[in-house]
Amino acid sequence: MTTVAAQPTVWPTLPIDRLTAHPGNILPEPDADLTANIAEHGVTDPLYVVTTSTGAPQVMDGLQRLAAAQAAGLTEVPVTYRPMIRLTELTPHPDNPRESLDLSAEFVGTFAAEGCRIPIKFRILPDGTRQIVDGHRRYYAAEAAGLTHAPYEHDERDDAGTYLDMVITARHRTALSEREQANALFGAAEAGAGVKRMATAAGTTQKAIKTAMRALNSEAARKAEAAAGSLDLVTMAAIADMEARDAEAAEKITAKLTADPTADAGWLIRRAGIELDARDKLAAQRAELQAKSARMLAEVELSPKASSLYYIVGDTSQHAAQCQGAVWVLKDGAGAYVEYCANAEFFGHQVRDIDGQLSKPKPDGAERRRIIAGNLDWATAEQVRREWIAALITRRSLSRTTADQMTQTAARALLTPSTNLASRIDGDRAKAHLPKVLGMPDGTTRAEVLERWTQPKDAPRVAFAAIAAVYEGYVDRSAWRESTSHVNANRDASAQWLTWLTILGYEPSAIETAVRDRQDYQPTAEQPQAESLS
Repeated sequence: MTTVAAQPTVWPTLPIDRLTAHPGNILPEPDADLTANIAEHGVTDPLYVVTTSTGAPQVMDGLQRLAAAQAAGLTEVPVTYRPMIRLTELTPHPDNPRESLDLSAEFVGTFAAEGCRIPIKFRILPDGTRQIVDGHRRYYAAEAAGLTHAPYEHDERDDAGTYLDMVITARHRTALSEREQANALFGAAEAGAGVKRMATAAGTTQKAIKTAMRALNSEAARKAEAAAGSLDLVTMAAIADMEARDAEAAEKITAKLTADPTADAGWLIRRAGIELDARDKLAAQRAELQAKSARMLAEVELSPKASSLYYIVGDTSQHAAQCQGAVWVLKDGAGAYVEYCANAEFFGHQVRDIDGQLSKPKPDGAERRRIIAGNLDWATAEQVRREWIAALITRRSLSRTTADQMTQTAARALLTPSTNLASRIDGDRAKAHLPKVLGMPDGTTRAEVLERWTQPKDAPRVAFAAIAAVYEGYVDRSAWRESTSHVNANRDASAQWLTWLTILGYEPSAIETAVRDRQDYQPTAEQPQAESLS
């Protein structure tokens, strides 16, 4: 750590006439040399004063400087309300047991911003040397920060005691927990401390301080923490963000945590966020359709003769503009309007009927709610899974075991015929998902991927990423719905993929566990929490 040049400390000041008015401050005769020095340079060492019960300032150390300052014609003098000593008057212990002082930039920064807050303890040797007994890190950090003074505590200890003090103060010091530190910072903020000052004091970023303040300022976040018993600040901040976006959604999260304190708050937040995203997306589509004066209906309003464009033969790309029967339908629980023709036969369309799909009975209300809840659970799990995959692949360093497992997974996938990787690895979905699993921007080309991951040590990452892009691109929510007629191949591929991810350390959610183990999954509105493997 580089030591910066000593900077004059800005001390508080008191008027000399106020100090001399107190009868307990009896001034000696001013020293001529000291008076001349103070007249030229000012008072460089503050006077140590305490406030008496009457509110008067009593000088505990510095009466000689006070007398010389008065004689030099000064009107104010610098003061300190705790004993201070020049760093140059202290001597480190020659046998300090610390092998590394660990003077990080953050640690030194707190000294530059707030000064040395904890006194340095020293003893006086027979030759007058003030030898540090406790506080070597503080001494060197203060020196590195350019401080000239530090608070002190004089304590006479024998040689054995000096070593024991070093052990005792280090061994039995207990750091604040994350929440305790956040509470202290919250108190500092209420007392007027700014974000920059708090970040410097805590040795963290301003972004982290803002996150903590956002979390602790949120009523919903505090309620959720009380319900759960304990939440980290990141989770609390996410609830605060949810509260700002939709207070009712945040309240539902708190209610679920109150009902089940063991519920995974992170999962609940993600699930609620996906619901709100779908709501906002639907609202945007509705506004767009309204702006075009499009006709919109609920599913129950459709005629039996209506047909979605999927079943209409021929090019339907201009249907909305060319067909008077064009209508947009919002199915119960759906996340988007789908284009229909209100009466396909009447408006001249030829309709196909494949394997009786048009006559397939619609699911009842309970089944529809099951599907909606399950799809939401799958979407939440999918978001968590993809973030985990990207974090794994882009980890700064991979252990040999993890790299080998990645390579082994890629080899297994290539040799598993049911996944059809030969045809899908160059498909549009795989291409679209490759940047996602590598933590790169959407639209990144494969050439750009190879340019970024060029080193031989990156080969396991790239091979695994290519496989992950295929599976994440083609495994969809139909995997959990066993009753769906076309689900078998997708479910098998999903189960295999989730098995491989579990080997790599991924903890699947309840819905993923069911798919992986080829078991039935019965979602409910109150079953959103993640489930880890035992």
